[in-house]
Amino acid sequence: MKKALVLIAVLACVASANAIVQFFFTNAVTQPYGLSNSALAFQPTLNGNDDALHYSVAAFPGLDIGPGTAAPDVDYSAGEFAYIWVRFVGEVNNIKIQGLNMNLDGSPSEVAYYVMDDTGGDNVAKRWDGAFGPNNVNFKQDPQILAAVQALGIQNRSTAVQNWNLYDHTTRTALLGAVKYDSDGLRSAAYGSLGLNLKPATGSAYTTFAGEFGSANWIPEPASMALLALAGLLIRRR
Repeated sequence: MKKALVLIAVLACVASANAIVQFFFTNAVTQPYGLSNSALAFQPTLNGNDDALHYSVAAFPGLDIGPGTAAPDVDYSAGEFAYIWVRFVGEVNNIKIQGLNMNLDGSPSEVAYYVMDDTGGDNVAKRWDGAFGPNNVNFKQDPQILAAVQALGIQNRSTAVQNWNLYDHTTRTALLGAVKYDSDGLRSAAYGSLGLNLKPATGSAYTTFAGEFGSANWIPEPASMALLALAGLLIRRR
C-alpha cells in the first residue's frame, strides 16, 4: 500500500513538472478584459444562486498577456482597479483548483473573488465551498482561502462546457476576482501559507508550488505627480 501511495505521489510530481499555474492582473480601465458588468467587480456573488445570469466576461486576455510578457505587466493610476486572472499552462486536462490560499502584496482597499454560485440555475454548481458569511465579508479577504472540495472549483477544461464559470477553454484562463489599491507601489499576487492544491480527475489531490505571478505598478495620479513636481521646483528655488 505504501509503495502505491509513493508511486501516486511521484506520478503527480512528474505530471506537474512542466506545468505552471499563472496568476496575473489586467487593468480594468485601460484594457478590455474583465466583467461585462463592471459594477459587479467587487461583488463576489449576488447570493441569489443564479450568478450565471449576471456574471460574464466581456473579453479574456490572450496568451500574450500575463507573467513573463512584461515587467511589470501593467501600470495603473492609484485608485484604478485590476482584475485577477488564473491560467493553466501545461496542466493535465480536467484538473481543478481544489484549494488556493491567495495573499496579495500590500493592503488592498478592496478585493473580491467570484463565487459563481449558480446552484439555483441551469448549471447547479458554484466555484467555492462556504457561504458569503455574516455581513457579506467572505470572499473579500486578503489573504483569502478558496476551497473547492465539494464545489466545482475552476477546472482546466478543453471544451466550452464551463464557459459560464468565467472560464475560457481556448486559453485555459479564468477570471478569479478583482483588487484595488489606493496607494502607489509595485504589487504582485502570491500564495499564502497553504499554497495551491490541485485535484486531477482521477487519483489523489496534490500540492504544487509551480506558480508564476504577474505584477502591476500602481503609480501616482497625474494630479499627484503635478503636485510633486511643483514641490520639487519650490525646493530647488530655496
